[in-house]
Amino acid sequence: MEKETSIVFLKPKRFEDCDDCVRYVAEDKIVNVNLKDLKERDARRLYDYCLLYTSDAADEARSV
Repeated sequence: MEKETSIVFLKPKRFEDCDDCVRYVAEDKIVNVNLKDLKERDARRLYDYCLLYTSDAADEARSV
């Protein structure tokens, strides 16, 4: 049986909105993030934060 995949589209307005991204990734959802409305610094922080989280989650999943 194939697992159903959900895709979530986010358009954060501030760095603190990355918690939503992390929550969806933890729920095994595909997350599409539109960073257009963020300042460049906040967009980079959000990108790095989500990338770090997903890398850690992948490492943890492989070790189980």
